[in-house]
Amino acid sequence: HSFKSVVLSRPSQLPGETKRVQWAACLPLKTLNTLTTGTAPVVFKKELKSQEAKEGGEASLSCEVSSPDHKVTWWKGSTLLTQGEKYIMEQKATTHILIIHKLIMEDSGEYTCDTGDQKSTATLTVKGNRAHLHLSSVCVSHFLSSCLHPS
Repeated sequence: HSFKSVVLSRPSQLPGETKRVQWAACLPLKTLNTLTTGTAPVVFKKELKSQEAKEGGEASLSCEVSSPDHKVTWWKGSTLLTQGEKYIMEQKATTHILIIHKLIMEDSGEYTCDTGDQKSTATLTVKGNRAHLHLSSVCVSHFLSSCLHPS
């Protein structure tokens, strides 16, 4: 390991004193380089937007970050999402896209794009299809009696 001695100083906190108090610290050179030349945090240029989608359809959530080389993670609530039939994760330059297929009501919730430095969260609301009423048979009595039976 390479070590480099670093001297940090600050003005004395005692009233009327002008001397400086100094501390010496030994840090690995790699740590020192990280402290002095750390990379800028990745920030959102466009955040996620809440949306509504229909049951059975698909939804697409997207966000844009400041670095094209940066990967993100996608979350639904506290669950980490993984690529598969249900979720498709794409990246086009600085834009990250989550596509959710075959929506069901349980897909409603908060989705988060996490850069490691920042998070953007939006709500997906899945709207159900109209309810279908299934009848086994209907009988109507008025002057004449008749029954309808589904085929």
